[in-house]
Amino acid sequence: MTLLLAPCWIAGSATGDDRALQPRGGDPLPGLTMEQLERFNAGRLEYDRTVSIDEGLGPIFNAKRCSTCHGADGGNGVDAVTLFGSFDPVTGFDPLEELGGPVKQEQRNIGCSFENIPVVSNVEVSRRTIGTMGYGLVEAIADLDLIANEANNDGQVSGRAHLVESLEDPDSTVVGRFGWKAQLPTVLSFSADAARNEMGLTNWLVPSENQPNGLPTDGTPMNCDSKPDPELGEQHAFITSVVDFQRFMAPPPQAPRGNMPGELIFQNIGCAQCHVPEYTTPDDPALEEALRAVTISPYSDFLLHDLVELDADGQPHPDCQPDGIGGPNMSFGAHEIRTPALWGLRDRNIFMHSGDVANRILVGDTVEEFGEALDKAIDAHRNEADF
Repeated sequence: MTLLLAPCWIAGSATGDDRALQPRGGDPLPGLTMEQLERFNAGRLEYDRTVSIDEGLGPIFNAKRCSTCHGADGGNGVDAVTLFGSFDPVTGFDPLEELGGPVKQEQRNIGCSFENIPVVSNVEVSRRTIGTMGYGLVEAIADLDLIANEANNDGQVSGRAHLVESLEDPDSTVVGRFGWKAQLPTVLSFSADAARNEMGLTNWLVPSENQPNGLPTDGTPMNCDSKPDPELGEQHAFITSVVDFQRFMAPPPQAPRGNMPGELIFQNIGCAQCHVPEYTTPDDPALEEALRAVTISPYSDFLLHDLVELDADGQPHPDCQPDGIGGPNMSFGAHEIRTPALWGLRDRNIFMHSGDVANRILVGDTVEEFGEALDKAIDAHRNEADF
């Protein structure tokens, strides 16, 4: 039986004053073909399905299904991931990949060892997971539109596009937009990377297994994960289905922005420099029709910003380039964080990349409310939101 949800009535839209229908969060994009809608629905089931050891789960992992971390409807991240590594002021940052870094897996298959943070690690950070609503539309934003956001730099606010290679096309450099370091440029790269790092599902794009603390190092299969690698072959149905679900998922519904006091203040005090309100996806025949020439309001420039005063992260992404300070291996990016999209903000209970700012939870003898939590999140920006 198929459950049909009524769309939301919104008084106005991003492009006009007429009443407009918007899908509920987690529903399919308007304008999908029947075949695309079937793929979306199949992907929704895979996204929320528990993966078994026989399919390749583990040997170590953080979740048995995508929805554990990202929510069943792809809306907002509900979990956190621990990352570790080693920083030396002369040689720079080492993600300790040979010891299982940079992601720590919290769970294991029966008979397999737990992963521990190695003693040589002196960097440990927590990052909350991010929801995946509207990912197909974000993927469709033209690279040049994101690079153009660098022109908003004014000396105080300084964002940069993270130029990366996709897993499926390592010969081309494109603008990253997914992940807290904008380290992944496509929904396919994002899904294949997460399948391996968070579920232990090796695949045709990320074929090497995660072993507890990197052992054994010779690639010998462990008795708790005997399925040969890669466990998901090229164009495996699990990967392609969860990609379809995320690419064809509508963004969260939004109220009209025109002449609203909050929107005017947001613009006037400079928030929109980083949280860029609006894009229109290209009218590109290579895109599915539902993703073409669509005006969206994610409220992000998808650039990396240096939040060093926040002591935000301390963990650069392994592909950061040397900045010439302290030695040839010194990486910048340790305190850089990708601007999060603000659409769907009203439904979030935690804010900031680390989840340090929470909403509607008991803190001491008081309950933090939405407005108080947002005030704390804004104040935590410091050098990038000093007004």
